Amino acid sequence: MDDPLSRGRRSAAAPAEQPFVSVIVETSTWHEGGHIGLADALGALREQQYPAENLEILVVVTPENRQRWAALAPRFPEATTVDAPPALSIYQIKGLGLRHARGDIVTFVDADNWVGPEWLAEIVRPFARDARIAAVLGPIRFRPAFLSRMWDAVWWIRAYDAEGPIDRIFASNSVAFRRAVLVEHFYDDPRRYRGFWERMMTARLREAGYTLWLTPRANFIHDFRPAPGYFARRAMTRGYTFIAVRMEYPLKRYRLFARLPWIMPWAVYPGLLAKDAVRILTQTPRLGLSWREWWKPPVYVAAWTGISLFVLAGMVMASLRLPAVEPP
Repeated sequence: MDDPLSRGRRSAAAPAEQPFVSVIVETSTWHEGGHIGLADALGALREQQYPAENLEILVVVTPENRQRWAALAPRFPEATTVDAPPALSIYQIKGLGLRHARGDIVTFVDADNWVGPEWLAEIVRPFARDARIAAVLGPIRFRPAFLSRMWDAVWWIRAYDAEGPIDRIFASNSVAFRRAVLVEHFYDDPRRYRGFWERMMTARLREAGYTLWLTPRANFIHDFRPAPGYFARRAMTRGYTFIAVRMEYPLKRYRLFARLPWIMPWAVYPGLLAKDAVRILTQTPRLGLSWREWWKPPVYVAAWTGISLFVLAGMVMASLRLPAVEPP
């Protein structure tokens, strides 16, 4: 019987030409009322132009989402469920999925992500180029909406770079690893701060002599809700983690953050604001804006200047060790 769900994959290369890939989908980012939900993420994976025989999908279900997943799971029988214990960080959740993965290549998708049909083939393709490539990243963009390109320029570094080697891992979304390398060097971060995982993983892979690679054709969309409240929470989270990570990160150059937490927000905030403004003005035009759209970068800078006050608020909260503010 013809399966309409697999038609889009039949034009892909033969299974023998493609590595076996495990896609780990974590559910801690399955937001109520989000524009992109777990069904969208799994639906996008189902439509990948990649051999179905060489693909496994692992859904790591957090305790708070088990009931919702039980209702959704029958729609995606190809997905394997991995139950997560409570109180894990997002990277511990990903690590749990890793321990169940069977693929030669392992990649991660969050519940609020969407990928185009070519994404999987593109993010896997560079591994055939060089055996020393341990991780391949694709550009992450926010879902197109008002002011979204402002966030692309500020939040996701490397969003507009050309294909080639890069200096570090910037996010666990839209990144694929050789499984053997990842198992050996995975950093099981007990904290919720992304910066620890990224920096530790980058250091471990580089010390082992591996290369990190960017492929701009592996397009990856992150959920985006342009309501003012979302802007504020996202900005506060960025400011909070910027200080909190450095207060706890075990490097000598960050000891000042732990010793003088009251001073650090005011010391680093002006530089961060200036750097973000430069990023917007220099990176946003690389979208290929027409002459009618050149008003956008200055407007983005003006908008970000106001939003960045919430970044400062998050920094102050981190210096006072107040609870983190998470976006919805």
